[in-house]
Amino acid sequence: MSSSAKNDQGLVIFSPFKVKKMNKPLISIIVPVYNAEKYLDDCLESLVNQTYDNTEIILVDDGSSDGSGSICERYAKKDKRIVFISKKNGGVGSARNAGLAVAKGEYVFFCDSDDMVKYDLLEKSYETAAKENAEIVIFGVVTVNDSRKHIKEDHYIKKADYSNIKDSRILFAEMKKNDEYSSCVQYMLLKRSVIRRKFIHMIHEDELFTPQVLYEAEKAVFIPDELYIRKIHDNSVTTTRKSAENYTAMVHVIAGLEKIENKDSVLVSHLCDLYRTINVIYSKLEKEEKIKAKDTKAKADKHFIKMMICADPEYRKYYRHAVLSKIYHAGKY
Repeated sequence: MSSSAKNDQGLVIFSPFKVKKMNKPLISIIVPVYNAEKYLDDCLESLVNQTYDNTEIILVDDGSSDGSGSICERYAKKDKRIVFISKKNGGVGSARNAGLAVAKGEYVFFCDSDDMVKYDLLEKSYETAAKENAEIVIFGVVTVNDSRKHIKEDHYIKKADYSNIKDSRILFAEMKKNDEYSSCVQYMLLKRSVIRRKFIHMIHEDELFTPQVLYEAEKAVFIPDELYIRKIHDNSVTTTRKSAENYTAMVHVIAGLEKIENKDSVLVSHLCDLYRTINVIYSKLEKEEKIKAKDTKAKADKHFIKMMICADPEYRKYYRHAVLSKIYHAGKY
């Protein structure tokens, strides 16, 4: 297998050692693939060279129109651990669901096809899960641009100390308090047993899925090792202009979060934060996009006014603050 210790920026990607043979649980790696031929080889090389070798790598080509499918087929032919699925385009959530439907692993790791991982990501995260008896292990992230230059000032860098936290909801609460919470499901190893729901077939699917698994689990831990290499591109979701689709999807996310049965004040505060966020999104939409989102917005606004009055008493203040914040910033409701 190919190996290299570092790239030009000192990021260890492939293992400089032979893959270790392990009698450990199977880990399913699920990779949604869509028009990623420019980045896919780097991604797959970082996955097939993991020091933890008891894996299955499920590549889901989500209707790519470039050479991504051919690259997936080439890797599947030379590595028996790889399962290749080709389907019509349905979005990231749909592709992840297709992967979950065939996954056999006790643990699951989702990886984006235009990113890479450190050679020991699975080994370190699994060892932590086993040692702490944790259902979720969240790990550090390093962000690079297309030239693989390390971006040091990044929202995904966590500076607080979470080493003594083992409870999943407390970890969520502390990361929220420190403004270091990320919903990105790629940055964690999950025990399959905590995945009880499918991804929604909309953008921003992680915003719903990640709180769902955190509230399904009992134990979650964070390790500061920067094991996931996140690439940013000019056409990434986070850098493109927002649309009515973004607004509508986030309203759907908020509705889903309200349905979590064991929700608490932290989660309610979080979904109210998201309501404030979507109001900012709406304010920045082009006129045509605002018209498309108008009806959805009216329903969301009406719901929050209702919850300000009718929610459980311990939650009403969060809805009230969200509504008042909207009035303060918009000048009207």
